[in-house]
Amino acid sequence: MTFLLGSSGLVRFLIWLAALLIYDLGISSTFSRWGMNKAEQTIVLLVGSILILLCTLLLSDPCLAFLLGVSLTGFVLPSPYHRGRFLDGLGFWLPVGTAVLLSFQTNNPLSILAQLLLLGGFIFMRQVFALRFYHRFGQMYTFAMALCLAGLWIEDPQKWAWLFVAAVFMGLSFLGWPFPRKEKPLLLFDLDGTLIDSQPLVFETFRRVFRKLKPGYPLSQQELYSFFGPTLEESFLRYFPEEEVPAVIDLYQDINLALHDEMVQEMPHAQELLRELKNKGYTIGIVSNKRRKPVLMGIEACHLGPYIEAVFAKEDQPACKPKPDGLIYAARAMGYPLDAVVYVGDNGTDIQAARNAAFFSTGYTLDETQFRALQQQQSCRIIRDLRQLENILKEENLWIDKSIW
Repeated sequence: MTFLLGSSGLVRFLIWLAALLIYDLGISSTFSRWGMNKAEQTIVLLVGSILILLCTLLLSDPCLAFLLGVSLTGFVLPSPYHRGRFLDGLGFWLPVGTAVLLSFQTNNPLSILAQLLLLGGFIFMRQVFALRFYHRFGQMYTFAMALCLAGLWIEDPQKWAWLFVAAVFMGLSFLGWPFPRKEKPLLLFDLDGTLIDSQPLVFETFRRVFRKLKPGYPLSQQELYSFFGPTLEESFLRYFPEEEVPAVIDLYQDINLALHDEMVQEMPHAQELLRELKNKGYTIGIVSNKRRKPVLMGIEACHLGPYIEAVFAKEDQPACKPKPDGLIYAARAMGYPLDAVVYVGDNGTDIQAARNAAFFSTGYTLDETQFRALQQQQSCRIIRDLRQLENILKEENLWIDKSIW
């Protein structure tokens, strides 16, 4: 309590507030990249700040109080994520907040050494640990707590007694409390280019639209590929005035629907894969930027309907890819947490959306141009045969994009 209520209490309070603000900004950025909405973030930050303040008032050491308050937040607060992953998100920024507090408290050589250890450890967590050694929820929190305690012990070796208290939290986290979820991940698929081969249809539809409305403008192959991913509105706004776009889209839809059944076919092994996954107990959904009518037509034409639980077309989503909103909405609507989702798509827009939600992304394509786009977007996996997805699902994996830390 003396930390905040002593003779220089106001200054100490401002120091504590600065450290808390930096920490809050950090975890807010992490949770934003995980797809947590603003309301959920606000609750986490508010409850966490109150618990940290209470611990600071009760304990004489602000750094240890900070670690305890954050740990309590992670263990007691409801979350849309697995408890261990929620703790990992909160724990990830612990070394930074602790280093800030230490930098304001003392400037002796041991304190500076502790700060360097904390900041260096944080960089290691972000650049190495998250990508190579993070295999189970709770590990990030455990590593961060151990790092912070090591830094505090270097700064003041008399703090060894607190190791027991912290070890309780670390042990629970390391053991996976509450127990790790064993359920299968939700499987979300893009449709065009992933489960149905609509590339010839899309190319031909755009060519006919431009032949009719811009007869002197030949579309290049690069432009044709650029139409995969964005919505029709976004694509046509590059070539037509905004007020003309609705009519252009109507023309596109008329041509597309007329050619649809004769030009669309199943991607190799798509029906076989979905049947196997369905039989193994996986839940399957479709998230597409296309409008609902052509999406349903494609599913029916390729006989994929019996294996699909839900369809989320352009009209059903808060925002389309590459924004993550549609994927997050689909996962929640289908009753799945946000850390148990695999999204399979064929272009860079699909991978961007999955990464923006921190979902596990799998790129699939038979097209070389699309393959290079998937590589540039750093998909978690890239496959050339849909049946390879079954091998990926056999892995003991965290179904999240670990590279977004």
